Amino acid sequence: MKKITAGFAGIVLALSLTACGSGNSQPDTVVETVTASPEASSFDSQFAELIRDNTDAFDAASDEEIADAGKGVCGIWEAGGDITDVIGAVIDSGVDPEDGGFLAGAGTQAYCPEYADQIPGSNA
Repeated sequence: MKKITAGFAGIVLALSLTACGSGNSQPDTVVETVTASPEASSFDSQFAELIRDNTDAFDAASDEEIADAGKGVCGIWEAGGDITDVIGAVIDSGVDPEDGGFLAGAGTQAYCPEYADQIPGSNA
């Protein structure tokens, strides 16, 4: 699996750009920007630990970077994206597909569980 040691801002940016649309004729959607706090919350730290324990791509990332990437998937859902859009945005940032899928699913469950039923195989 590919290890990512830098560029987590790129993941969040890719997720944000995907959430903002690709120039299609769909109505404009306002996407809330997620701003990193100086320290990750306890929940964010637990999320980061879950991601590190189950993927190889995020070992060198800070808790804040991992949490921001997890929160970034919510903007895609909020903009009307589907699971293909969510996972595609993570993979397009250079993350291995398996790790990207895990981040997308875990980020959805943790930060925007109202969309969990759109993930195939989820028990939401």
